[in-house]
Amino acid sequence: MIIETCWSEIKRLCTDKGISVQWVFDDPDYHVYCIDGNFALHSILLTGTSEQTEFLATYKTTIAKRVSSPMTALTNPEDYRFRGTATAWTECLPGVTTNIDITPSTTEDRFVDGGYIIHKDSNPGDKVAFKVVHPTYGVVETYVPGWLLPPGTGSEAITVYPAKIPPNIILRVSYTNTGTTSAFCGVNYRLHRKGAGA
Repeated sequence: MIIETCWSEIKRLCTDKGISVQWVFDDPDYHVYCIDGNFALHSILLTGTSEQTEFLATYKTTIAKRVSSPMTALTNPEDYRFRGTATAWTECLPGVTTNIDITPSTTEDRFVDGGYIIHKDSNPGDKVAFKVVHPTYGVVETYVPGWLLPPGTGSEAITVYPAKIPPNIILRVSYTNTGTTSAFCGVNYRLHRKGAGA
């Protein structure tokens, strides 16, 4: 899954996780990524901006690596069927972390290649983390911890980084509300199943 964000957030997460910034040149701009498991933060550094100047001077030749493309797209051949689903619209109380869970299937694999986080009344400093939860062993992976949401109301895209979700695995978004008023959040996942039928 790709999460569109800003250059400063990519730098912060790569530094915190000890991983390299990855980049692709698309003349005259640069696409930069922070890859964390099945999640990737992405930003475009436009030519002539201070962000691109900093990247070229400080990151490109020392602490970043060029890739042809860090993404792989779900080709969605004819034997795959779209089975999108969404979490409940959830109130996220102030001062606590609220878990928003969904189990894509209890009987068969699902394939996820993105979606949208929809949020309302987010406070400055509110953040989310993406987690994979096993029904017996609990949280087995955490991706993109501390992704800051823009204040207010919006829809943040998560696109084109496919993963297989086995039966009974839970997809979790943990929303940390740092403010004094409630926020609201839901997630629309782009899910697919293999084979004909429902």
